Amino acid sequence: MKQCNANENHWYSNHLSYCPWCKIANETGKDPFPRTRQQTPVIPQTSVSSMKGRSFNPIVTNPPKKKNAPLYKTIFFGVILCFLALVGSAMINGNDESLIASHVPVGVTPALDPTASDGDDTNPNSGTTISTKQPVLPVADFWSDTTSGEAPLKVQFFDGSTGSPTSGNWNFGDGVTSTKQSPIHTYTTAGTYTVTETVTNAAGKDAEIKTDYITVTAPLQIPDADFSASKTSGEAPLTVSFTDDSSGSPNTWQWNFGDSSDTLTEYNPTHTYTTAGTYTVTETVTNAAGKDTETKTNYITATAPKSNGPASDYTSYPTKSEVLTFVNKYQGRSDFIETVSEASGSDHPEWKWDIWRDQSGNKFISFYHDENNPNGYDSIYFDNKGIENSNPKTVSPPIESHKGA
Repeated sequence: MKQCNANENHWYSNHLSYCPWCKIANETGKDPFPRTRQQTPVIPQTSVSSMKGRSFNPIVTNPPKKKNAPLYKTIFFGVILCFLALVGSAMINGNDESLIASHVPVGVTPALDPTASDGDDTNPNSGTTISTKQPVLPVADFWSDTTSGEAPLKVQFFDGSTGSPTSGNWNFGDGVTSTKQSPIHTYTTAGTYTVTETVTNAAGKDAEIKTDYITVTAPLQIPDADFSASKTSGEAPLTVSFTDDSSGSPNTWQWNFGDSSDTLTEYNPTHTYTTAGTYTVTETVTNAAGKDTETKTNYITATAPKSNGPASDYTSYPTKSEVLTFVNKYQGRSDFIETVSEASGSDHPEWKWDIWRDQSGNKFISFYHDENNPNGYDSIYFDNKGIENSNPKTVSPPIESHKGA
């Protein structure tokens, strides 16, 4: 490659073919670069064909001065015309790479395709090929910061695709999509979701599908307490099995059976009522979200036992008159109830009696008596002075329960 001595300031491999100023000099015999009025150009009469491989150096003399453009303008326009001629020739030949190669700066070696062989007509001047890197198919891949949790579940997805994708699309499996590279998505409903990412570049596209990738559970709620019992009434001693029917996944339980017994913390407890009475049952359930209580008033009724023997067995229960006769001799005593209770155990051990309190804290004693009724028995109540009370406001359960031999 040779540089034109006419100050064209451009690089090319076929000097005579592409330099317009040299062509003008050879074909017209006129100096394309007049210097001064005294200089007269002497144009060698050498044909173009005989000058291949040599640079053209016109001999310049001093032509007469004339009013022409300054030298720097002439050089400037000459460079432009030279460049346009070079580009035009490349476009006509359809060879853009020769143009690129001819303008590589001095000291810079262009990247060549090592697979190209000499004589490759891709670049007829150098015998080598300047390679252009072709795009490859992308390979889709992704991951996320979490894959499970309670709704609403916020998930950050990260694109891990290779192959330099230029665009992508996400399908989160719940009807929502996104075109962001690393989107954030919130799942609001419990379920299992399959996530798909599709990436694209100039070479094509690829999809990564992760089945059942995200698992969303329902949020924990405050439990709703409820329970049931195997039976709600019967003779004492009455054994009842309680079943927890609460919802909301409680993990602790607390039971109050209403008879002053210890509170139980079992899941499905069993309790025995030993004394006749009506009992209110309460269950309290708890989980991490909170607690709830279910109270069933007068839920359990335990009655005094009845004799299942023949009618003659009922004679062991006293009649009302027998009770009145018995208690009359103890009336007026300050410790009437305690005295009568102790005396009943020694004088009438076959009798049954209970000691109660009313809502004001007053004590009462009741005796079970039989009025020759084979289907059951009644009770008669006395206050702490021994006076009969037909309807005391007693509070269940009784303080003490006694049964004779």
